Amino acid sequence: LKEREYERRRALEYARRWAYGRNPLFYSFTGQGGDCTNFISQCLLAGGIPMDSSGDAVWKWYGDTPNNLPQMAGRSASWSGVDEFLQYAASNTGSGMVAVADADYYSGEIGDVLILGYDEENLYHAVIITDVVTDEEGNVVDYLVHSNTANQESFPASAYGYTYQVLVKICGWN
Repeated sequence: LKEREYERRRALEYARRWAYGRNPLFYSFTGQGGDCTNFISQCLLAGGIPMDSSGDAVWKWYGDTPNNLPQMAGRSASWSGVDEFLQYAASNTGSGMVAVADADYYSGEIGDVLILGYDEENLYHAVIITDVVTDEEGNVVDYLVHSNTANQESFPASAYGYTYQVLVKICGWN
């Protein structure tokens, strides 16, 4: 299948619009473990990544009822769960999101996703890159991110206390 373009600017606009609010079209997991991955999924959808309700791996929101089956109904765990999102990004083939789930940390761009935790078994947070901070030579030194779990806008990724970071490079979709 041919890879199609991810519209990073549209994802950025969505992140800016909803960092301090909740889109009423989606259930909010605030107070139930956090809304971070739900927010990230919404940003990616706004950037043109279509829901994937077919195949072995699904990433979808057709309502707030959990449903990991390959059908256009319910919400997949990969839509709202940090570990499940990373697993989907790493393993999806065929239709849906095309991503590199373990990209070089310093290769991030606006619209890419950071997964944060303490090690690969303890992942707790997902954020979207909204700006890239570089030094005088153009080397990436940090990212500014948006998240609506704690309603953060242009927050430095380095300011999180997590010791483990994974860059999920969003390439487009099939």
